[in-house]
Amino acid sequence: MWEPGSQWRMTVLAPSTVFAAVGLSRATIYRHMRQGRFPSPVIGVQSGRPRLLGWQQRDIEAWIAGRDHACPRDSHHEQMRWPKYHPRRDEY
Repeated sequence: MWEPGSQWRMTVLAPSTVFAAVGLSRATIYRHMRQGRFPSPVIGVQSGRPRLLGWQQRDIEAWIAGRDHACPRDSHHEQMRWPKYHPRRDEY
C-alpha cells in the first residue's frame, strides 16, 4: 500500500513496445480491451484531450504470464492451421 513520503514508481511501456511484446496487432489489442481481456492503458491529457500513453509494465508482464499459462503455445497452434486444400471459387 502506498503511504505519503514513500517512493512510488510506475514503468509505462509505449504502445509500439506492447504490440511487439505481446505479438498482437493494435486492432486486436483494442478489441481485447473492449471485451475486458486485456489490461487497461494509462491515459494522460495532452492539449486538453485524453491520450493513450501506454500500459503499465507489471500489467503486461502479468497478462503475458497468464496467457502463456492458460494456453501453451504448442497445444493450440496445431488446431489453428488452415486445411491443406482450399476449393476454387467455382467449386463451391
